[in-house]
Amino acid sequence: MTTRCFDILAAVVLSVAGARADNVDIVFDTATLTGSSGDTLAFFGTLTNVTGSPVYLNSDNFNLSGLPFSAVDDLFNTNVPLFLDSSGSPAATSGDIELFDITIPAGQSPGSYSGNYALLGGSDSNSFDPVGAADFAVNVSKPLSATPEPHGLPLLVLLLWLVGRARRQGWLV
Repeated sequence: MTTRCFDILAAVVLSVAGARADNVDIVFDTATLTGSSGDTLAFFGTLTNVTGSPVYLNSDNFNLSGLPFSAVDDLFNTNVPLFLDSSGSPAATSGDIELFDITIPAGQSPGSYSGNYALLGGSDSNSFDPVGAADFAVNVSKPLSATPEPHGLPLLVLLLWLVGRARRQGWLV
């Protein structure tokens, strides 16, 4: 009986030791962006190393459920630092950077679509383990109407008529 309890306790301790929290906190400036079909939404955020050792950032990955989106992912190589120094160091954070863009397809139905952004990396430049993740959302709104304000044209015509009349009467030089 004692051996059985010890085996169970050892299994629990070993399984907890394998679990870990994210090494990098990802904080979006705005986690939910809204746009209409054809719009490109830019997601900005800050990456912060929360561990006591440097974390290399070697790739990213994201998904967006229910929205056949087009994404600009080359921003990772342009904006994301190669690594984040250990927690407490000035180089432990990326500062505010653009992480990725999403273009909403033309004709996309209005609605809310959720996604997840993940960073891959680790202790060296050859590691591609998950080191951080954050959720984001895209709200697709109805396109704005391009119908002009109905009173604008008559007011413009009236203004032009008054200016013309004032010039003929000599009120304007």
